[in-house]
Amino acid sequence: MKRVIFIIVLLIALAFQSAQSQQESGWIDKGNYLENKLVTSTYYKVQFSPDGKSILTFGDDQFLRKWDTETGTLLKEIKMTDHWFIMYDISSDNKYFAYYDLQFNFDGYNDTLYIYDIENEEIKCSPSIYIPPDNTGGPNVEFLFFKFRPVKNCVLLTARGNFYYGAGMSSVHGINIEYYADSCNQINYISGLVPYKLVYSPDGKKYAIYGYSESGYEDRRDYKYWHRYYYSFELQNVDVPDTTFILDSISSESEFDIPIIPYFLFTSDSKYLAVFEDNKIKFWDATTGELSMVIDNFYFSSYYDGRIMFSKDMKYLIKWENKNKNLIIHFIHIKDTETSEPIIINNVIATCLDLSNDSSFVIGTSDGRLLLIKDIYSNIIKTSVTSGIKLIYPNPANDQVRINYSLSENSSVKLTLFDFMGKKIKTLIDGNKSANDYVETINTGFLTEGMYFLKLQTGTTTSLFKLMINR
Repeated sequence: MKRVIFIIVLLIALAFQSAQSQQESGWIDKGNYLENKLVTSTYYKVQFSPDGKSILTFGDDQFLRKWDTETGTLLKEIKMTDHWFIMYDISSDNKYFAYYDLQFNFDGYNDTLYIYDIENEEIKCSPSIYIPPDNTGGPNVEFLFFKFRPVKNCVLLTARGNFYYGAGMSSVHGINIEYYADSCNQINYISGLVPYKLVYSPDGKKYAIYGYSESGYEDRRDYKYWHRYYYSFELQNVDVPDTTFILDSISSESEFDIPIIPYFLFTSDSKYLAVFEDNKIKFWDATTGELSMVIDNFYFSSYYDGRIMFSKDMKYLIKWENKNKNLIIHFIHIKDTETSEPIIINNVIATCLDLSNDSSFVIGTSDGRLLLIKDIYSNIIKTSVTSGIKLIYPNPANDQVRINYSLSENSSVKLTLFDFMGKKIKTLIDGNKSANDYVETINTGFLTEGMYFLKLQTGTTTSLFKLMINR
């Protein structure tokens, strides 16, 4: 009888604790954003569910929390482990949380992958990976990358594999292992690259990887040895074999000749891979592997790595930063690279951010606050638009070029092509147009290789752009 009473009291206490947590949570209106009443710990990851109705968060206290987007109520709170793990990720549908540990014993290394079912609050799969030690006592395989593949609900583990064969011959290349959360099935396959960075497309059908492989030979008796490193930037279709597009590659005999790795991510519609380098954004067609468009005059630094995203409608490129203890969210119009007034939230240091399909931002902070901005585009004010050429692509061009230009008011328009010495070659456009954005496709097949200039004259402005022709 006493035991029954104890269990009842315990259940009542737990129910009261849960109710108290829910009462303490909820949104507080701060003017241009909402802030949750419940303060936790430093946030590492925030993620909307696909329908935007709930938010999953994970933080320094190792609690996984589920929140109601509309009310801010804490719906679920799960303590994942009592110790820190190496890497983790959340599936794109917010159904699974996956993490893995590495433990060492005298026989080798044992990696255990845990895939946790969030809704049922139980471990769905926990496959163990045994790694025998090499002749130096270190592992033959070192896991470097860990991520859920979008839509497919499978976890990708990518490793650096050391292989020794023949007389002093060795090689290093990447090994990929996929675990499907729904079935707990494992698929092993070998990739040629050890990843510095790997990014999936939102539809889960493609990925881009920047990595390397290595081959070598060593003969200690004759003091002969050599090594060669291969660096490559590749775009691949996950489900279709032999569809690898090499965007860039170099080889070197020195391990110190590591190239500068560009920042890259897929567009929200998965149609293009955007690569940020040399103050440009290069858009590669994710299906054909061809360079489709280049946007000039876009400043990017490594500080924004992981802090850039595309809006779901592909109208804006969004980047965020912490400056003087304030969060600043910038909006750049992809069509013409014009900027809009940023969103500024004072006294906030953001650590992670996610964008929902209905244009809401959820923000996790360093001091454990959870913020929500609804309908972010309603308050975006575009800076004044001036007439002129905004974009020429591709550039360098071959047989044709597309010119994106804007008119701030109704005016006459004259677009003229000049050679390197300033001699007029051809008038391409001459007439009157209304205020709007325009894209003109110009035939350049008759031009020889070299440098040219495009001059756009309107009723109020004149702009000049350089055009390169490659043959």
